[in-house]
Amino acid sequence: MDIEVHVSDAEFLIASNRLLSALSLLLLAVAGASKRAYPSAPNDRTRFTAFIGGRLRRILFGASLERDELNPSSGIEVTVKNHRNFQDNMDVSEILYHLFRCPLVHESELPEHVEFLEEPPGKAGVSIRTGNRFCLGSGILPLLIDAVRGADCTADIYGRKLYGLRILGATDEDEYSKNICAEMTAKQSSWAMAVSPGRYVIMKKALIAIEPRRADALSNEELVDEFRRVLQAGALHSGAQSGLATAELVDRGGTLTALGLEMLRRMATGYEKVEVPFVPQ
Repeated sequence: MDIEVHVSDAEFLIASNRLLSALSLLLLAVAGASKRAYPSAPNDRTRFTAFIGGRLRRILFGASLERDELNPSSGIEVTVKNHRNFQDNMDVSEILYHLFRCPLVHESELPEHVEFLEEPPGKAGVSIRTGNRFCLGSGILPLLIDAVRGADCTADIYGRKLYGLRILGATDEDEYSKNICAEMTAKQSSWAMAVSPGRYVIMKKALIAIEPRRADALSNEELVDEFRRVLQAGALHSGAQSGLATAELVDRGGTLTALGLEMLRRMATGYEKVEVPFVPQ
C-alpha cells in the first residue's frame, strides 16, 4: 500500500470515528513521506522526526522557507515523564515517534501512560495534557494529513508541480543577488535592517508565486495588489513579513513599499519561472 492509500484510508477511519486506527495509518504515511524526503538519513527516527518536525513547523508557524537539514524541531516542546519516571523535554516530532509510531507499529498498542483523546470533529491543532498520563488530542490528525499531502516530496503523488526561479542568460546568481541587496540597502533609512540574503530569498518566494514575466507587465498598483494576494494565500508567513518590514520592503501591514516594489521589479528582470524536480536530501 502506498502513501496516498494510507491517507485516504485514514480519512475514511476518521469519518467512522476510528481515530487511533487513523493515527496509525497516518504515522505510516509520514514514515513513507520521510523516506522520500530524506533517503540518506542515517536511520528511520532521524528522517521521521526531521520530516514531521519541519512540516509541523511550517504548517503551524510558517517557519522555514527551505527544508532544514535533518532538523527535528516542530517548535513545540513538552516535558514528558519517561519510563523511569524522570522528566524529559521532548519535541512533538519525538513524541509522535517514540510514544505513538513505535508502540503502534511494533506492539499494536500505546504505552500504559499514553492516551489518544477524541476532540470535536474538524478541530486541527496540537493539544497535549501531561501528568501521570500523557494525552494527545485527535486534532493532530488533520495536521498529519496536511503534512503528508502538502510536502514537496509527495507532489508527484498528488499531481502537484513544483516551481522555482532560474537566472536568465549567463548571469551569476550570487553576484546578481548581492548587487540587488547592496543597491536596496543603500536606499534605506539609517534605522532599517540591511537587505540580507535571507530577505532576498523571501522576496524570491513571493516572485515565484507572482511569476517574473507577469510582475514585469503589471502596473505598480497591480503589483502591490498581487503581492497582497500572495500574502493572503499564505505563501509568506508572519515572521517572513516582519523580516521584510524591518528592511523597509513592506510596511507593518504587509503592503509593498516603494523600496520593496523596486526590488521586486529588479529581481523580476533577471529570472524566469520554471518547473523543478524534487531533490531529496
